[in-house]
Amino acid sequence: MGCLCCKYNHRTLPSDNDPMPDPNLTEWQIFEKLVGESLDDPSIGWQLKRDFSPTYKNDFKVRIAVKPDKVSGNPNYILRGDLKYRGVRPEDHLKALVDPVDLPGFQEMREVQVMEPDASFIKYLRVKAPGLTARDHCWKYTIDRGEDGSIFCCIRSTTHPDCPVRPGVIRAYYYNATLMTMSKDEPGVMCFTEFIQQDLKGADLKTN
Repeated sequence: MGCLCCKYNHRTLPSDNDPMPDPNLTEWQIFEKLVGESLDDPSIGWQLKRDFSPTYKNDFKVRIAVKPDKVSGNPNYILRGDLKYRGVRPEDHLKALVDPVDLPGFQEMREVQVMEPDASFIKYLRVKAPGLTARDHCWKYTIDRGEDGSIFCCIRSTTHPDCPVRPGVIRAYYYNATLMTMSKDEPGVMCFTEFIQQDLKGADLKTN
């Protein structure tokens, strides 16, 4: 992708097993490395949980795979989702990523800093699920639009002086890197591949 020339320069949270990005790679290069991994190579560790169905259901198809995080040791698996949507375009999905106000338990979202309009910025988000302590996030967005209409969007937890940890709220970790394109073979179908890893943390998630 064209403009992802700036290396990741915001620190992630200082927990011992929070995944840290390679400082020598851009977010796009990290995505390229992940998407290039074979789902069929057992040495890599991807486990296919759901394959594409032969037909669309509700204008939607999905393939899901997961693998353990062997680099940071974080116990939360990395998820790969390959999805196909009828009647949706990359800009539609980008809007949902940039303004996730429909998240269950949504409480607050605000813009903290803009490094480059529509391309690099930081947001604060707070959500609360029923029966759990509220979680909050400090997210750095990296967005790149390709000449072919494709869009790459990466969301990664970071730190910022205007996003201090709040009493009574648990600071979670989140990573989402998504490439959205229109299908060359199926008119009107948007395809996207995303990688997600999150750690909600907190003793209220522990089970016997």
